[in-house]
Formats: sequence, structure tokens, C-alpha cells
Amino acid sequence: MDNDKPQVDQLNGFDELTVHKLNVHAAKDIVKRSANGPLIVLLGFAVSVFSAKMLNESRLLTLIFFVLVVLSTAWRMYVAHLLPQQTERLKQWKRHLTWSILSTPLIWGAYTGVNFYLYDTSTGTMIILLFTVGIAGGASISLFIWKRVAQAYLGLIFISPIIAAIANWNPVSASFIFGFLAYFVFSYIQIERANSEYWQALCNTQLLEKQADELLLAKEIAEQANTAKSKFLSSMSHELRTPMNAVLGFSHLLQTDKKNPLTLEQLESVNFINQSGNHLLNLINDVLDLSRIEAGSLDVNMEHIDINVLLDQVCHLNKSQVEHHRLTMNHLTAEHHGIVIHADKQKLTQVLLNLISNAIKYNSKNGVIDVSARQAEGGKARISVSDTGGGVNDERLSHLFKPFVRLGKENTSIQGTGIGLTISKELVDMMAGDIGVFRNPDKGMTFWVEFAQEKPV
Repeated sequence: MDNDKPQVDQLNGFDELTVHKLNVHAAKDIVKRSANGPLIVLLGFAVSVFSAKMLNESRLLTLIFFVLVVLSTAWRMYVAHLLPQQTERLKQWKRHLTWSILSTPLIWGAYTGVNFYLYDTSTGTMIILLFTVGIAGGASISLFIWKRVAQAYLGLIFISPIIAAIANWNPVSASFIFGFLAYFVFSYIQIERANSEYWQALCNTQLLEKQADELLLAKEIAEQANTAKSKFLSSMSHELRTPMNAVLGFSHLLQTDKKNPLTLEQLESVNFINQSGNHLLNLINDVLDLSRIEAGSLDVNMEHIDINVLLDQVCHLNKSQVEHHRLTMNHLTAEHHGIVIHADKQKLTQVLLNLISNAIKYNSKNGVIDVSARQAEGGKARISVSDTGGGVNDERLSHLFKPFVRLGKENTSIQGTGIGLTISKELVDMMAGDIGVFRNPDKGMTFWVEFAQEKPV
């Protein structure tokens, strides 16, 4: 009997190895679900035989049925025990198990039919019939995974009693026949439904496992590609910085040559070269920083930092740029002196310089920049950089920290790489801090970073 036919449709999408794996899983389920079936049949025979007339009137026939039931039980338990060693020869094992399973209803059905034929509706026969219905129900529940086996089991266990009922035809026998047939049809339909749902669920589980494996493999490939990309960018950035520094060095020499001074037109061209070179060098440095962060090769050196002292230094570094753009920068000292945080000073300085640089580039004419520090909730300290520029719509704020996103500014004269804020966020995360942004009520934007406040040292 081919037990694979019922689930052909569900298994069509799998390769041979996967189909074998699913069939082994189903076989293990069959063995597990029906493990107690042979013992229950043996127990049922032992209980029913003492109430049946056959024991007194035909001991030899009773002994024959008892021996057959014991042999059937032993055969089935032995074949089930062999499954772990027979997974490579699953078809042969399934054939042996199928016949060992079907031997039970064949023997029990004959036992029931003989009792029904010889002793009609005696008390002992009724007890045997009750066990017959119970055994059939148990088979439906435990064997539905192999539906043809389960359906054959029902047919074999009921055919002998039905033949006996026809031979002893009377109104009571007719009602038994009708009951057996109704039970068989109902169980047949339930087995079909349960089998379909089981194999569908098993196949869905396999598909999910396959998709999970594919996603894991894709993730590993993507991580490897990302690491390779980061290493490539890091290498290329180093290779590009050397000639670019040479270009900038020579342009500076041309600008400052007193013996052979440049004409105004030449000086203007060299200034353009110098500006473009500095922009390109900044881009290379940003790409290098981002690649080092993604490659996990950027170290963090945490230390205690006095916020007011750091902001004094950062504001001083940006003083000339602020004046050049005719802006006003206000440094608002923290209301509590000696606010100390735990961070990497160099990387926090890089973050603040980037935020202030953006405030300078994207500010309005004669605009204002406010750099402030204060104590925040939860024992944290917050550093804020506010500007009075045009800002960004609320729905686009979440895109500000994505790499190479300039939100329409890429077509303007304002220079930028679109990765400064991405680097800033990564650096802040590495220092166990938080970074965010919001629109000011009146005009402009405010970027902020927060770190856990430390006790002054």
C-alpha cells in the first residue's frame, strides 16, 4: 500500500531529500501516536473474553484468537522499534508496519464477527462490539497521517461483524449494520480532513524553516558583503587621501609663493582647487569614518568630560566660520557648574562640530546659533545645537540620520556628503548616548545629544 499518495499535492514543491525528511517525520508521529494501540487491543481482548460465551464453549478457538492478537501486537511493536535504524529504507519499513497494523483489525474483526455470528446479541458480544467501536475510534485518531491505512483499518475491523449481522439477519442486526456503516462513513470523512490538515501544516512548517534558513544565509552573505565593502572603502579612502593631501599642499604653496606670485585670475582658480580639494578630503574622511564604524574597527576611549569646558572649546573652533557667514552664536552655559558626562572626548567633539557645521550651512541670513547644555530627566545631561534656518518637515525628520540623504539640498550650492548625521548617530550610540532632533516652535531646528551624568571628579 502506497502511503505517499494522499499527500502528493502538498509535497510536489519539495525536493526528494525534503520529501524523505517529511515522510520520516510522519512515520515517527505514527509510531508515537499509536504506541499504546496494540496494548489496548490486547487488554480489550483479555477483558472481553471472560464475558463472552466463546471461552466456555470453544476454548481452542479462543486460544487461537488470543495467540493471533499477541503475535500481531508483538510484530507491530517490533517493527515500530526498528524505525530509527530503517530511515534509509523507509519504504520497506512502512510496508512492514502497514501490514503489522492491518493485522490487528483483521484478527479483531474476525473475533468480533465469530462472536456475533455464534452468539448474536449476547452480553459478551455487546461488550466485544463496544471494544470494536473504541478500537476503531482510536485507530482513526492515531493513524490518520497515513489515511489509506486508517481507512483500511476501519474497513477490516467492521467487515466481519457486518457479514455476521447479515447472516443473522433480524431488526437488531440491521440496526447494527446501519450503525457500523454510518460510523465508517463519518470516520472516513474525518480521516480525510485530518490528514489534509496535518500534511498542510507539516509542509507549511517545512517552508517556514526553509525560508528561515534562506534568510539566515542571505543575512550572512549580506554581512560578508558589507564587511568587504567597508574594508574596500577604508582601503580606497587611505589611497585617495595621499594624492589629495599632495594636491592641497601644492595649491597652498602656490597661494603663498612670494617669489612668483600668482595673478588674481590664477589665484582665484587655485582657491577653487583648494576649496574643492578640502570638500573632497572631508568626503573621504567621512566615508573612512563610516566604513570603520561599519567594520567595527573604531575604538572608543571613555573618560569624564566637563560639558562647559568642552563647549567652550568647540565654540572657539567654529568662531571664524560663524563670523565668515555673518551669523551669531550664543553659548549658553549650563545652569549647574561642573556637569560631567562619561564619553569619548574626541568623538563627542566630532559630533558637536558636525552639528554646529550643519547649523552654520543651513541657517538663514544673519541667523542665530544657540549651543547650550543643561540637566535632563533621568539623571542625564543634554547638549543642544539650535539654528534659525528653514528646517525640515516633521514627516521627514526620521530620514535625517540615514546615510547619503540630504532631503533636496544635494542640488544646492551648500556642500555636504549626507553622512555626517549618520556618523554622528553611530558615534553617539557607541558611547551609549542618545541623539535626536525636533523643529523649533518659531523657526529652525534643534539637534541634541544626551549622556548619563557622572559625579564631578
